[in-house]
Parts: sequence; C-alpha cells; structure tokens
Amino acid sequence: MSCYFGCVTNKYTDLLDRWMAQGWPASVGARLLQKYAEPHRHYHTGHHLRSMCRLLDLDLQAQSAWDALSSTDRPALWLALWYHDREYEPKSKVNELTSALQFLGDCPELGVSEAVRLRVVELILLSTSHRPGSGDVLAQLFCDLDLSILGAPWDEYQAYATAIRREYAHVETEAFAFGRRRVLEVFLGRPRLYHCLTELEGSARANLRREIDRLDPSSSGHLPWPAPMRQAAPLIAILLLLVVSTVLPGGAAFSLTVSLSVLALVGVAHRCNRTLLHTVNARVQRAEVLVPDLPRRMALWDALGMLYLDNQFEDELVAAELRSTGYTAEEIRQACLQEVGPVLYLNLCDLFGEWAGFDPDWLRTKILWHVYRPRSPRMRRIEGWWSTMMVRPQLERVLALL
Repeated sequence: MSCYFGCVTNKYTDLLDRWMAQGWPASVGARLLQKYAEPHRHYHTGHHLRSMCRLLDLDLQAQSAWDALSSTDRPALWLALWYHDREYEPKSKVNELTSALQFLGDCPELGVSEAVRLRVVELILLSTSHRPGSGDVLAQLFCDLDLSILGAPWDEYQAYATAIRREYAHVETEAFAFGRRRVLEVFLGRPRLYHCLTELEGSARANLRREIDRLDPSSSGHLPWPAPMRQAAPLIAILLLLVVSTVLPGGAAFSLTVSLSVLALVGVAHRCNRTLLHTVNARVQRAEVLVPDLPRRMALWDALGMLYLDNQFEDELVAAELRSTGYTAEEIRQACLQEVGPVLYLNLCDLFGEWAGFDPDWLRTKILWHVYRPRSPRMRRIEGWWSTMMVRPQLERVLALL
C-alpha cells in the first residue's frame, strides 16, 4: 500500500502542490488523489481534475467569474472540484451523496467554516443534474468547469467519450448506446449548457450532435433486451417443447399444436404492435399541427418536467426556466395540470425514477398522445388535480416568483 501510495503522489505531484498551496493538509490531498487513481477510472481521474484547474487558471471568462466570487465561495469552489468525484463507481447511483459524506468526514482535518461546508455539499450534490440557479455564480462556474470537456476540441472529446465507454465496459453495447443517447439529448434539449464559459456553447453542441450521429441508430428506440435473454429465448422454448413432448401423452402432436399456436400469437402480436405504432404516430402528427408554436411549448414542458424529476431543484432555477418560455403564470399552471402532470407524475412514485432529465422526443410524444386522446372534461380535471398533488406546493412557490 505504501509503495502504491507513493506512486500515486508522484503521478499527481502538481495537483498535490495545488492542494497544499490552499493551506490544506497534504495527507488529505494524498488520500483524494489515491481515489482518483483507482484502476476502474478512465475519465474521472486526476487528469479531469487537472483540466478543470488549468481552465480556471487560463480562461478569461472563468477568471472573470472567479473574481466575482466572495472569500467564502472561492475555497468552496476548490473543495467542490476536488471532492465531487471522490467516490466514483459506475454501477452506483449514490456517488455524489457518498462523496459529500466523505467530504464532511474530512472537514475536521480541513478546518473549514460552516458556511464553506454547506456550500461544498450543495455543489457536490448539484453535480447530479448540472442545473445551477440563475443568480448563483459559484454554482454556474462549478457546473461549467465540470462540463467543460463537452466543448473541447473534437479529438479531446473523442478521448473523453472513449474513456466513459471504458468505465461502463460492464454494460452491453446496445444498452450503453441507448442510455448515452438519452443523456446527450437531455443536454442538447437545454436552452444553454454554459453560464460563465459561454465560448464553449457552440463547440459543445456540435460535439454532442456528432457523437449522437455516431451512436448505433437503433439506440433511439426502446431499451433492448440483454443479449443473453435474446439469444437464450429460442433455446428455452425448444427445451420446453421437448419436455412437454416426453412427459405428456401424445406429446409430439401437442408440441406441434403449441408451436403453431405460439407462432400465430407472435404474428398477431406483431401486427397489433405495428397497428398501435401507426395509430400513435398518426395521432401525434395531427396534434403537432394543432399545437401553436410547438418548439416554445416543448420548452415549457421541459421546464415543468423539472418538478417531476427524482431530484430537488431550487425554486429560483425552475422559475428562471419557466420565465424564459414567455408564458403567463396561469398558462403555466394549466399546462402542468392538463399536459405535463398526467404524463410524468408516476416518475415521482418510482423507486428509481428519472433524475437527470426526460428525453425531449419521448416527452413530446407522450404529451401529444395524452392531450388529444378522448377524455371527458371531468376526468381531465380529476387527473390533473391528482397528478399535480405532489408538486403543487413547489409549483405555487415557483409561480409566485415569476
């Protein structure tokens, strides 16, 4: 362990020097760098930390935002950059929470104030969504630095995407492409990616679109079954038929009958599925024509969707997103009651609900299908009241800020 520890500190000597220059204990910094050198990390390493530090040093826009920070915010930003990826396990959904707890455990050695401690924890947890408040320069700069790789030159971006794939090597290719596409499309669906480092906006969007184009086209549909299940399904069916044919009297004839029945049912199900998809697409296409200013309406749906994510956003942030759509408070309330709420409320009941953001195309299709399906006005009122019950307090607070 001591030999490995020494190798780690030698590998990240410049980072350890930066840490010590802030007046923090070398032993704590060395433990952090040891975590960043874990073998399963390929992107979330000390190189990622070093890139953010250098950008903060060299970029004029980052320097301008840094100059606007208070004496409390500056150490909070440094500590958040160092600690937000302290714990990183691709199979875990609580990395940020665990990192925040580890930071709190190190606070006695760091000797930071209560105000700094609270801000650091807030920033670490913010790295789950990267949606900073509209007037929070500290949070905006932190999120911009963490996402700065999205706006890097294409060769650097490619290296980043490859490293992320290596970290998720345990995920099947089709499933990874499906999930990766959803994440990238959520970022593309935002009005803006950067608040301080605005010069990266154009290149980041170009990189995201380019990676989406390179992903497997089939990943834009539904999440595929794992390959072992798809490959084993025919074999399992044959084995079951063989068992039936050997156990039951007249088994061969029975097996043949079952086989033909299964094939017939599969054909009927496939035909019904195609008919249903055709019906859904036709209704959605009709609805798209009837909805005035659909892109603006979709921006409203995306903003209201923040209320239904398995994540807690500040009221000011949601209000800023809603304000940018240009709708009145009453129009926003009715859109939540009649359009967004009935489609998304179940996400709040899901133990592992969506937390990063809803896919814009999926949300558009679901809402257009829901709004224009036959439903009595009374049922719509009941459904709207029920589906907004859990978010109503925050919705009213947000509307009061408009």
